[in-house]
Amino acid sequence: MLERIPVHFRGVVRRWLRAGVVEFEHHEPTTKGTPQGGVISPTLANIALDGMERLFGIEGQGGKYLTPRDRPGNKGISLVRYADDLLVFARNPFEVEWYVRPKLQRFLANRGLALSDAKTRVATRTGGFNFLGFAVKQIWTKYHKILLVTPQKEKVKHLLARVKAILSANKQATVENVIKLLNPVIRG
Repeated sequence: MLERIPVHFRGVVRRWLRAGVVEFEHHEPTTKGTPQGGVISPTLANIALDGMERLFGIEGQGGKYLTPRDRPGNKGISLVRYADDLLVFARNPFEVEWYVRPKLQRFLANRGLALSDAKTRVATRTGGFNFLGFAVKQIWTKYHKILLVTPQKEKVKHLLARVKAILSANKQATVENVIKLLNPVIRG
């Protein structure tokens, strides 16, 4: 991974990888890596997965996005990635299973990574899928189809439960204190 980044950033990234974890004022050294959910883990994921878009001709050599019309070859494949979460769109499920998945597995294996069988699935737009806390589903109206993107029901229920717990525990608190407690939860 360090070889994929410019030389002047390598020292900083190397120190991040060896920094360890501080939890409850206790330092736990690490030999390699970063904790799950650490502030640097999205940056490290982007470093490790750089080039994935070029596998399918979505991005040119200069890093510029190419429209499907300008892509050589794989015109029906698109990829959306946010750190280590990704979606791949293709014309049909067979293309995903026989072309996209093997190509992604080889790409990840070269970096010492693998697709998670528990988190990887093939879905249709009409069946819907969840991505980054949102439910995505294609629906038909009388005249045309609409892509419906809504917050995931489980995430909304979890947020409401947290708000309810804060309100229940602070029935006698002043409005200002309740707002101070609720603001980080609602913003998050």
